[in-house]
Amino acid sequence: MKIYHYHSETGEFLRESEARLDPLETKRRGEPVCLIPAHATTEAPPAGSKGYTAVFGEKGWSFVEDHRGGTIYRTSDGTPTIVEALGPIPEGYTDLPPCRFPVWTGDKWIEDAVQVKAAEEAEAKAEAKARLHEIDLKSIRYLREWVAKQPGAPEFIKTYEADAIAERNKLSK
Repeated sequence: MKIYHYHSETGEFLRESEARLDPLETKRRGEPVCLIPAHATTEAPPAGSKGYTAVFGEKGWSFVEDHRGGTIYRTSDGTPTIVEALGPIPEGYTDLPPCRFPVWTGDKWIEDAVQVKAAEEAEAKAEAKARLHEIDLKSIRYLREWVAKQPGAPEFIKTYEADAIAERNKLSK
């Protein structure tokens, strides 16, 4: 006789096996009597269904949503978390990945326009600062080269220029 084992806490189907005979009851009754261990049943679980797991409870087998191992996102801020337990996606979470600067509308994510604008402004400022820095570096190099060649140029400028020439020579080899 086949028996079907289920998890002692979650009730989820684990495996099937052959039941062992109860030697005392079999002898007493004169017919085969099988041992059914705890957390096992003779009722076969239903065929699998994608995204669901067969679970044994008081009324027999049923299907329970199974998102374990999947990523869900907190609807308040889009924070991801990995699902570890059987059951539906908890209230306050969704399996829809958030966008950049997410705001949950109840059924989908939208981008927070204020945060998008602030990010675009910050990005534009960062690009402008980078370009300005590059311009400053180029102009400073040319000024240093020119000043170093002038009679009476300060020694620290001549030293910086000599160091810069040595480093550029390393790059050209």
